[in-house]
Amino acid sequence: MWPAQQGLGGGYQDVLDGGPLYIRSAPQGGSIFFVGARASGLAPCGVTLRAVLRAPEDGTVVGEEERNVDLAARAGDWPATDVADNTEVANVFFRCLSDAGFAGRPLWLDVTASDAHATATTRATVLPSCAAEGEAAWCHALCTQSIGPHAPPAEPPPDAGSADAGDAGS
Repeated sequence: MWPAQQGLGGGYQDVLDGGPLYIRSAPQGGSIFFVGARASGLAPCGVTLRAVLRAPEDGTVVGEEERNVDLAARAGDWPATDVADNTEVANVFFRCLSDAGFAGRPLWLDVTASDAHATATTRATVLPSCAAEGEAAWCHALCTQSIGPHAPPAEPPPDAGSADAGDAGS
C-alpha cells in the first residue's frame, strides 16, 4: 500500500517517505491535508481509510480522520482512491504543536486501509508543504501568532463583559 494525494497538477501522486504532503485550503474554511491510498488485496468498495498525522518527536497526534471510500481500478497499477474527489480521501484537519510555523516540519503519516478480510498499513515521514504558489504566505504563516489555529482571540469591545454595558448613559 502507498499513501496518495492530489499532486500540484491536480492528478494522482504517491506520498513518498521524506516527500511533501500538501496543505490545502479546506472547502469549509481552515487548513487540511487530503490523504488517499492505492492498495492491492482489498475489496474495491467499502474500504475504511484512516490517516493519522503524528509528531515524530513523541508520537503526538496532530490530525486524524477515518472514512469509507472506494478504490478505483487504474490501468497497470493497484486500485486507488480518487484523489480529485475530497469525499473519497481522508480529510485530515490538524492542530498546531507550536507557534513556530508548520510548513516544512516533518510529521509521520500513518495510513491504514481495510475491508472485511484484510488490512494494509504504511507509515511515511512527510514534509507539510504549500500546495499553491498563491497561498505561500498563508501556508507558511499557519500556526504562528498572526494566523491559523493558534491565532489569539480578538479583544472584546470596551465594557462588553460588564453587566450594565447596555445601560450606559441612562
